[in-house]
Amino acid sequence: MIRLVGLQKMFLQFSQDPFHEYPERLSINVRESYIVADKIQKSVLRAGGFWPDRRNNCLQRASVACLLIRARKIPCQIKVGVKANTSQPCGYAHAWIEVLGQPVGESKRSLKGYVPFILNAESNV
Repeated sequence: MIRLVGLQKMFLQFSQDPFHEYPERLSINVRESYIVADKIQKSVLRAGGFWPDRRNNCLQRASVACLLIRARKIPCQIKVGVKANTSQPCGYAHAWIEVLGQPVGESKRSLKGYVPFILNAESNV
């Protein structure tokens, strides 16, 4: 997917909430939306195990999950963050999805220490 649309374009598309301008497109039941998003995310994770070389990464999984969740009219965003790590000089990067500001398939504890990139249409990634 990244090869088709380019990394910058993909980040900009998935880091913004497509539903803030069109609230009528928003799925009504918040709790149900989160449950559906969680099931989709788990399905994407399981399906990744069948990838030929099994070398899928968090950004690929988050991209696919976000597309599928948005297809169900549930607002979803991809977050990409970096965690300082003494064993790696550049830190450790991770991508995850959020629905209505809550991480899906990730505990807040597992995301502790990650500093998300702030991406918007004006940024030069």
